[in-house]
Amino acid sequence: MKRLVLLLFFLVSIGLFVVIVDPVYKENKVLLEERGKLDEALAKARELEQAYKDLEERASSISAEDYERLQRFLPDRVDNVRLILDIDQIARRYGLTITGLSFQKKEEQPRPSPQAAQRSAFAQPVVEENGVIATKDVQLQSLRFQFTVSSSYVQFLSFLRDLEKSLRLVDIVGIQFEAPEEDFYDFKVEIATYWLG
Repeated sequence: MKRLVLLLFFLVSIGLFVVIVDPVYKENKVLLEERGKLDEALAKARELEQAYKDLEERASSISAEDYERLQRFLPDRVDNVRLILDIDQIARRYGLTITGLSFQKKEEQPRPSPQAAQRSAFAQPVVEENGVIATKDVQLQSLRFQFTVSSSYVQFLSFLRDLEKSLRLVDIVGIQFEAPEEDFYDFKVEIATYWLG
């Protein structure tokens, strides 16, 4: 009889383990793993929040003058008029006049390769209404235009040096020239300018 009771207790304990203890143990193990992942995600969210606060603090410490210089260097919209005025002001220092201004239409601009487009994408932090920090992709946009300036070679080099030192980000894409007079040239300059779009 004792053996039968012991065998019955043994079978009941195995049944309880299989039916109750093992499923609860496995469920608890899964929940502990999820908790670990959530704790890790929460730690990363705190890091991102701290990084955002640091960036906000750094942005607020930028003086109005420096902010204006940054906006001139890489504006958030295309400002052709301001750029042309800046270039014209540089040209006037040397007694030069800008003529034949023409813009390349957007559809005529060469499309960047996928790798170049990926390199030109910036991720900007955006705080959503519920306080979650997300990112928004910002593309670096460009516009090309051409103008002609007539001068001596030495004046033109000085003009290019000053253009290089200007705050606005521009690339000189091409230069063509003709010599209607001795030591006097008509320089056709093609420039690319950029902004965040």
